[in-house]
Amino acid sequence: MGLIQEKFFVQFWGLLGGLAALLIWYLPWRFQVNDDEVMMWLVSGAYTGSPESYAVFLHPLLSWGFSLLYKFAPGVLWYPLVWFTLTYLSFLVSVTQVKKKLGATLSAQIWALFLFALYAHFLFFLQFSIVSGFAVFSGLIARFGNPAEQNDRYSRLHRTDLLILFGFLVRPEVLFLFLAGATCINVLVFKHTFLYKRSAVPLLLGCIGYGISILWIANADLSNFEQLNRQRSGVFDHPTLQLNKEAFRARNPELYFFSHGMIDFGSDAKLVEKLPIWKKELDNMRWDWISPDAVVKSFWTYVQHEHFLLALMAVFFAFSLLVDWSKSVRIAAVLAFGMLALSPFFLIKVQIYALVF
Repeated sequence: MGLIQEKFFVQFWGLLGGLAALLIWYLPWRFQVNDDEVMMWLVSGAYTGSPESYAVFLHPLLSWGFSLLYKFAPGVLWYPLVWFTLTYLSFLVSVTQVKKKLGATLSAQIWALFLFALYAHFLFFLQFSIVSGFAVFSGLIARFGNPAEQNDRYSRLHRTDLLILFGFLVRPEVLFLFLAGATCINVLVFKHTFLYKRSAVPLLLGCIGYGISILWIANADLSNFEQLNRQRSGVFDHPTLQLNKEAFRARNPELYFFSHGMIDFGSDAKLVEKLPIWKKELDNMRWDWISPDAVVKSFWTYVQHEHFLLALMAVFFAFSLLVDWSKSVRIAAVLAFGMLALSPFFLIKVQIYALVF
């Protein structure tokens, strides 16, 4: 019976994951943030009447690919379909790695169940950073493999690197975030020297990809447009603003309205000139807002909106303590300290908690 379970472990979870994706596709799933909606409108042509080849937050190669798909078959929902497909393939590769590591033991079944819960949850609430995170995560664990395997095949490309590549194209920053996190954890907890060698190819893919993005944007004369969107994002997602909106109601009404998405830059070009001023003002105020209360407020916002994910994280952490309490505590401490250190500089949103988890 155990042999049959091990033989069909991946097939069982793969079939379950496929049926879940098919069922959720016909249920009222939604995008978790408006960014996905806007990017889908751009690449599909719903926003301008013709498919656009640049969707701001996606890598230009992926935006261009989406625009070609919509030109070829405009009636197909390519954007969410690609997200569903990439998430499913990432889940399948992750389950395969669990089977390679643990066989078909009870521990392996629990790991697969946790992965399935995350997978199903984020199919209901699609978000491009999470899609990227799933793809990069599964590609990296396949690349890192088993520490006992000390051969050099990990210094070359292999099939699961395609997930790392596509994850990078979906959200380039995620790959570098994962590599930085894995390196910090390895330095402080695992201390495996082989990991650095196996990280070389993903790092190279990211650097080449960023170079292509810079050249593409410059060649398409989109540098000013890209810079404007970076400025808008830098102000809108500033932790000082988003965690203290009411403080700006009387102090700076325009900035307060902007924080609620109630300012249209297309109707008043002069507002664009205020973005660098607002960014500087928020940066200067950053240190005034740093306190234990600010950290609690940021975390409580997450608690209020993500009960399921928070419960899943708590249960999984308890499970990890049973597996190896020492490493689990140290890893959790490293990640928690990293988030605390970055919280004054970046808005720690729900998707960031999910990526760290």
